[in-house]
Amino acid sequence: MRINFFLFVALLMTATAANAEPRTQFKALSKGKQMDLLQEGNTLSLNQEASVQEYNPPSKMFATILAGGIQPTALSVTSSGHTMNYNFDHLLPVATFQFNHYIWEKYGKWGWGASLGYSYSQYQDTATTALHIIPIDLSLAYRMELKDSQKVIPYLMAGPSVWTFFQRGPDAYNTSQSALFGEATAGVAFNLNRLHILTSRNDTEIVLQYQRTIGPSGGSMDFNGDSIQIGGTIAL
Repeated sequence: MRINFFLFVALLMTATAANAEPRTQFKALSKGKQMDLLQEGNTLSLNQEASVQEYNPPSKMFATILAGGIQPTALSVTSSGHTMNYNFDHLLPVATFQFNHYIWEKYGKWGWGASLGYSYSQYQDTATTALHIIPIDLSLAYRMELKDSQKVIPYLMAGPSVWTFFQRGPDAYNTSQSALFGEATAGVAFNLNRLHILTSRNDTEIVLQYQRTIGPSGGSMDFNGDSIQIGGTIAL
């Protein structure tokens, strides 16, 4: 009787242990390849990202619009026996369109430039007259752009300049005349794309420009004087 009891207990413990074993066996996962996030980041390439890949090659042609003031020395105009004397004791407003084309590169860029200006002013003397002044310049030009990433670019120009004026008022005062002078120009351009101010397909610049007119003095047309202008340039 006691032997049967112990046999029963032994069989019960064996069945309980068997039922306690897990029926599902999990296979251990193999360790994957170790990743270097810094190295992966350095090897990534940006594809078709215009803001990153866009590159404006250096241009050879520039169109500039300028505004500022000119101050000639004096002008004496005689028409039908009527004389008007203009003493320019202040700057006259002027607007200028300027074009430059650089065709040779050696320690910078060399080429030519041309500009057309216009100034309008009114005067009251023996009669009320309007004075239209149109300076036309043709210059040799040098642009000191020594590398593609240069942000500030000085430039120089020099050449002949034709000044034409038109006096308008009463019929007896209407007249016009031209004279040949020389001009020397110094300016500085600030490239807004390279300064990361603008992002565009064409380089854009802010320009500060000083010009000196040099020629015959003491005559009826004495346009010797200074011009100071500020403007914007777009590379073509």
